[in-house]
Amino acid sequence: MFDWNYANLILCWLILPTVDSIRLVDNGYEEVVINIGKNVIEDPNILKRLENYLTVTSQALFTATRQRIYFRKITIVIPQTWSHSSLYANAKDSETEHAQILIDTENPAYGHAPYVKQYAECGSPGLYIHLTPEYLLNYEVTFRWGLPGKTLAHEWAHLRWGLFDEYPIDPQDSPFYRYAGQWHPTRCTTEVEGILKNENRKEGCLVDLFTGKPSASCKFFPRIKQNKAVASIMFMQYLESVVEFCDDAYSSPVHLRHNNLAPNRQNRLCNYRSAWEVMKKHPDFRSTHKSLPRGFDTTPTFRYVQVRPRRRVLVLDTSGSMSGSSLKILRQAATNFIMNSIETGSSLGIVEFNTAATTLSPLVRISSRADRELLINRLPKTATGKTSIGGGLLKAIQALLHSKSGVGGTLILITDGQENESPWITDIKPSLLKQGVMVHALAYGQKAETGISALADETGGRTFFFSGQRQSTLVDSLAAMVMPQTSEGFESPVTVVSDTQILDRATPYKGTFHIDSSLGKDTILTFMHEDPIDVIIRGPNNTEIKVRDISSSLDNDITGGLLQVPLHGNALTGVWTYEIHPWRTGTQVSISVTSQPPVEDGSTSIQTKSWISKTELQFNPKEMFVVFSEVRRGNAPVLGAQVYATFEGPKSTSSFFTLKDNGIGSDLISGDGIYSAYILAKDLQGNGRYNMKITVIGKSNSTKFVTRGNRSGALAVGETFSAPNFDQELAPVDDFERISSAGEFRVEGFPQSLADIADVIAPSRITDLLIEEFDQDTGRTSLRWTAVGNDMDRGKAHRYYIHTSHDFAKIRENIDETNVITDVHVILGSLDDPKEPGEFETIILNIPPAGNNTIFVAVRTGDEHGNVADVSNIVTLSYTTDIAVKWDKQTEAYSIYYLKTIIPAVGGFILMLVVVTCCCLCWTKRESHEKRMARKKAMALESVAFDACDETSMNYKTDGRYPARFHEDRETWD
Repeated sequence: MFDWNYANLILCWLILPTVDSIRLVDNGYEEVVINIGKNVIEDPNILKRLENYLTVTSQALFTATRQRIYFRKITIVIPQTWSHSSLYANAKDSETEHAQILIDTENPAYGHAPYVKQYAECGSPGLYIHLTPEYLLNYEVTFRWGLPGKTLAHEWAHLRWGLFDEYPIDPQDSPFYRYAGQWHPTRCTTEVEGILKNENRKEGCLVDLFTGKPSASCKFFPRIKQNKAVASIMFMQYLESVVEFCDDAYSSPVHLRHNNLAPNRQNRLCNYRSAWEVMKKHPDFRSTHKSLPRGFDTTPTFRYVQVRPRRRVLVLDTSGSMSGSSLKILRQAATNFIMNSIETGSSLGIVEFNTAATTLSPLVRISSRADRELLINRLPKTATGKTSIGGGLLKAIQALLHSKSGVGGTLILITDGQENESPWITDIKPSLLKQGVMVHALAYGQKAETGISALADETGGRTFFFSGQRQSTLVDSLAAMVMPQTSEGFESPVTVVSDTQILDRATPYKGTFHIDSSLGKDTILTFMHEDPIDVIIRGPNNTEIKVRDISSSLDNDITGGLLQVPLHGNALTGVWTYEIHPWRTGTQVSISVTSQPPVEDGSTSIQTKSWISKTELQFNPKEMFVVFSEVRRGNAPVLGAQVYATFEGPKSTSSFFTLKDNGIGSDLISGDGIYSAYILAKDLQGNGRYNMKITVIGKSNSTKFVTRGNRSGALAVGETFSAPNFDQELAPVDDFERISSAGEFRVEGFPQSLADIADVIAPSRITDLLIEEFDQDTGRTSLRWTAVGNDMDRGKAHRYYIHTSHDFAKIRENIDETNVITDVHVILGSLDDPKEPGEFETIILNIPPAGNNTIFVAVRTGDEHGNVADVSNIVTLSYTTDIAVKWDKQTEAYSIYYLKTIIPAVGGFILMLVVVTCCCLCWTKRESHEKRMARKKAMALESVAFDACDETSMNYKTDGRYPARFHEDRETWD
């Protein structure tokens, strides 16, 4: 059977996570970056706490990884809104772009809980760890999750190694599960000691009289002090005894064995592998990294840098292949970029390269429109000669060094051809890496140098593609190069509309755009055109602007064809329209609208960031990758948006895909504001480059953002279960639009025709199978899951296969036709008529239990070509009358009272009705029923063995609140 988890671990290094900049040198992490957001109020105690907490985290990681991993060098990026200090070096652009830990205002979905934004499959890195200033500064907040060293080690495992939580966190998870005739609390390992209590501690737990199932208010509470469990950090990191990760469920020492039966996210998404099994496949744990001796000094060193205004250089190809219309399009796009995308306060220089390289403009600090116009006037006007990309890069490095205003910087490289003149890219790359210069590259056409992609990747930049056909993609790509990936001390303009149309003189083109309340400042409409056009703009309150632009290619004016219309002041919120009247039929016009937040901090503006999981694909019929787009208002997730991806490929035709945030197929977690979609082999057009554009549309009646939620990071002290996100509070947004670019990907080895591509794509794996109801007397079982698709999450599937087994390993690894339930066993529902993707499936079966033996159940989805999905998450059935952990004394007394008082009264009443109304019943049947009832009552009334726990060390919730635990025993906590 195909090991999908190994494939995911290969995939994780092709995804665009922030953690790729980290280096592991002799067991120690270097280039770990912490970025403090610009909205964080300056407080030197934040820096002190970061040093303290990261130092103890380094030791906690060292212990948890069996003396293999620790933090050696950490860089803390200070925002430019804080006071400047001679102790702070200038931050490199790559450091501000690729932080692993963000210190920023809270995400309302998580509150002050530390968390990692995870979006990809098991073993794949997350985006970042988010900590709030309150978590760092307020002890009562900090220690709500236990010792900060182990809490942050828990989050680092999410971020770096792609592990998931081992406690119930999703709706399909459960705090208890059936196994071998008992109800077991969800935990990892099963060595974790504790007892059952009512969640509010005011009464004992209620349990089902005949099945022993704990009620919804009954929770498992761990022994916080003197617990014998040492694992797992991904479950209860707050327990004093827990210092390690779970290991293999069968061969590892008993105290480390992973509980692969527990219904949690780690098991569901990692194919029931333990934390260590996933970690050992990561490059951090390859054989060359041996364990260090105990007592090794794991104290990291800290370096402080501060964000400075960005320094960029446009590095433009003006070789002979760029002459004519190509150079004009490049000038138009560069003009738009300088006028609308570059933030005020930054610096920009211009370098051209052909046979040799020339500095057209040294770095100019942009503080006014005049500065922007100065740079536009210095854009190249002619194109001739060969292509020396290395020469252009070298000249740009010199321009950065001559500015004497900092280190690093960013180069924006645009080229349309292969390099054919020295110096070469490989000659200059060492200097770029040494100087810490980041390179974003844009391939202008299919023939552009392939080496620019590797250059961008190695320097921490991104690569984009422009086919030469639709100028809007060029504008989008340039805008994406200046969009900050983290919260910095400046705001970049937001792209609201970006489109290209070919117009008919007889029919004016009409378009609309929305200015929502999170935007409105410095709004500019830009029209790039070939022939003269007239434009009419209309807005709220009968606003009307009429403009005529007669500059065009007709007069051979290479600076013509660019019309910009500013909406002065703060543009009114609402719907705006533009109407374009071309002078000639066939005129191509590219339209873009940009705007900025009306308030300086921009903390409530709606932003979108997009990326793709692979940038290079060697074609095979099973090939696929994922496109992602995160939509948020400030730090809060935006839910219910319409998100679309359009890619332009070698044939210059567009393909259209819908991204979803529903937890199905490519989407990992429902409702987290990250939307995604698979791109399959059959979607591709041929060999070559592709550019991916993302459009986000929000509707006030259906799109909302989170104002308060109960998503969980690490478990809080005393908790064992994170409630599903049902009671979150949402607020509507205005109608809005956003545009972003996900970047370039390249395809090689494409077949001669689409007909040669066989259907070998299986449906997605089901990950939310759950048991809605199980009658252990009759075997009536109601299963529920969300329908997936025919090809991953697309189309309607062909059939379901339901598997049962008494052997967990067999149902997980060795599925065959011998244990498939046939339609004879189906009471309600159909296995031959799956629903559309995203719809709920409910099927009722008859699965008679076999005593206390556990039955494992799983589902697979198949298509009409025999492609079958991987095994779903596995659920368990068992005849259960007992609980595998100790009860509270109060629970036992309450249960006995329930049996002695309530049951006899209700039973007497029912018995009287039976005698009066059912006297004709068969006596033998009645006698058999009474014997069975008596047997169950006897089992329920058996004395429950109870070994009293030391409740003074349990620290349970009292009157709805947890005491601040560090006050009890401060020297062990602070």
